[in-house]
Amino acid sequence: MAYPHGVAPPPYSAVPNLANQLDHLSISSAKNILVNGAVVHLWSKKSGHTLKISDKEDVSATGINGDHAKFMINAKSSGVVSLQNKKNPHHWLAIINNTIRGNGRGGVHCQFNVIDHGHGFMSLESRECRGHYIGVEHDGSCKKYLTGLMGDEEKFYVIPVEAGSGQSIPPNSKVLTEGARVRLWSFCSGMNIRILDDGKIDGGGRGGTYALFTVHSRGVGIVALQNVQNTHHWIAIKNGSTLGTGRGGPFTNLRVHDIFNGKVCLESVEYKGQHVGVLANKSMKPPGATGQGDNGRFYIILDKPGAEPVAPRQAPQPVLPQAPPPVIQGGYPAATVPQWNQPAVPQGGYPAAMPQANYPPQANYPPPVQHGYPTPPMAVPPQPSYPIPPVQVPPTMPSAAGSGVPTGFNVLDAFQHGNEIQLIARSNGYPLRLSNTELVGGLGAFTLDCDFKVNLVPSQSAAQLVIVKLQSVTRPTSYITIRGGSVHGKGGGGPYTQLKVGVLPDNYVTLESISHPGNYVNMTAQGFPSLPNTVLPTSPDVQFFVRLSKQFYAPRTQILTPFGTHSLMMKLRHDMVVQLEAFRTNTFLAVVPNSVLGVSYNYMDPNTLLKVIDRGMGIISLAVLSRASFLLKETNGSIMALECNDLSADFRLFDNNDGSVTLRSVTSPSTDLFVNNNNRLSFGSVVMVPGTNAIQTRVPLN
Repeated sequence: MAYPHGVAPPPYSAVPNLANQLDHLSISSAKNILVNGAVVHLWSKKSGHTLKISDKEDVSATGINGDHAKFMINAKSSGVVSLQNKKNPHHWLAIINNTIRGNGRGGVHCQFNVIDHGHGFMSLESRECRGHYIGVEHDGSCKKYLTGLMGDEEKFYVIPVEAGSGQSIPPNSKVLTEGARVRLWSFCSGMNIRILDDGKIDGGGRGGTYALFTVHSRGVGIVALQNVQNTHHWIAIKNGSTLGTGRGGPFTNLRVHDIFNGKVCLESVEYKGQHVGVLANKSMKPPGATGQGDNGRFYIILDKPGAEPVAPRQAPQPVLPQAPPPVIQGGYPAATVPQWNQPAVPQGGYPAAMPQANYPPQANYPPPVQHGYPTPPMAVPPQPSYPIPPVQVPPTMPSAAGSGVPTGFNVLDAFQHGNEIQLIARSNGYPLRLSNTELVGGLGAFTLDCDFKVNLVPSQSAAQLVIVKLQSVTRPTSYITIRGGSVHGKGGGGPYTQLKVGVLPDNYVTLESISHPGNYVNMTAQGFPSLPNTVLPTSPDVQFFVRLSKQFYAPRTQILTPFGTHSLMMKLRHDMVVQLEAFRTNTFLAVVPNSVLGVSYNYMDPNTLLKVIDRGMGIISLAVLSRASFLLKETNGSIMALECNDLSADFRLFDNNDGSVTLRSVTSPSTDLFVNNNNRLSFGSVVMVPGTNAIQTRVPLN
């Protein structure tokens, strides 16, 4: 597949003024709104309502626009806040004993790390209980299990009501760019404008596609809004009424007026002085009687950004010193294993045994085979991918010849701007993580402390190197840094945090300092870094595989099976809702309440719904749709659905010659995922009824 613009996008900072434009698109980020003294609504992406605390101290995402749904911000430090209820100031949002409560009193249980997702969305992680998030279900009730991956349940849009101390909120209209998808949140009804199937328009929408609009630019400060659910319906003002039956003509042209604190008003271009308006009962107010008061004021909730400047660039090709140019082969050897003086690397990048100090010797590596990787520039937006993780006692794995392992991946896909990654040390199989401002690599905890956000740095070299800054997700002011003869997390994003990504033939990567060439990020088997200038790129201490935590881009590469056909990995997408079926038997994998895997013969059964987490390089995890923190994982040779985010939830996909696929545990290669005693599986993509958990259609993928 080709990217619509036909070219790969540049790093954000490579386009003049784009950083400023992105600041406007994200309303200067949620963190810049959550400052001391600000008053905000938190609109739930899952429930389509605002978070509130009732008089009885109950927390739910069923609010609209009253004071119960307003929170006063107390900023403790950069990126750390407490939220005090506007209606009852003695009620604070808190997580106590793994439960979301409204009876906090401002103590440590009420402090939250703000996890900024961009474009105004954020999540709140307990400062006291790391890895626990404020999360709600579709009906607005609080989640019972607060750990695991951050999905829509944990995402909230920050709507400013009052600016904080010394704060200036940028105009919200900046998000209304061509092709953007937005919601219009009414300050009067506390809900979104929506257009129903019959063309009726009101202000009672929640989070579905009836309340979602595509922006069409009609000139400076003028837009037209087309409904996403029914694309023949546009918002229009005609004959003294606001209609949902416009067809894109002149009556749909609306002039955008910026009001204070990011609010906007929408005035008809054809009928000057007439505005789109909503009453408190959610019905539309006559446009001739609507000015720029509360009835005509909206906040733009950005669902998807619109057009951004793009400029062509060549796909980066990093080069390591004294190593052949790294050409990616997907982590799998050629059908005929090459003969040289060192042991062959088994498929997936696993070493054949525990790595030795001189493994692998760079000079003796033969040029690896591409196995169908496309000629740059790659098609984008990219879908990150990375090599298979090592384990502490790596298994001896069979040859890839005729195995069904797909090829054609690129480990550099993980290093796309905005992705969040984990770096698993080859020396001990543990993730690199931040402890205060120190880097450690032990205890195997796969928490947010292990996640680093990728910030691409433009390369001035003709070699088109990949240069990144790796920013802590939990401590956004901390970056992986090589300075003063040590590796640490104390950098603030300056030149000492710039790292060159090198790729080994088996898809492990090295990170070399730009400021101090020859100095590498490293981690010993004991879990602590050595002096960065004392280790060589041939040492396992400096070699990491990249495991994707969150992806923002999805490449469309030519992923092939060993049989020459397209792999199923070309159809599976990150966050896709799927069902697993014993190959073409209408027998589906189902997760029963006790987390045991069973079967169902009804494709409408909600217990069969899973969400794909693309780990790249032909590796996926599968989350239970109804319980996002529960993943299918290998445990003691069997597979169950448990709260988990470590390597035991990763499965390698094998394409079989008959069109079926097999999912094999990464940490236990002798363990396959079975459905009704069959490890030959089919995937089906599921489309949900908008705004519900009901199944609308199912499309077989293989």
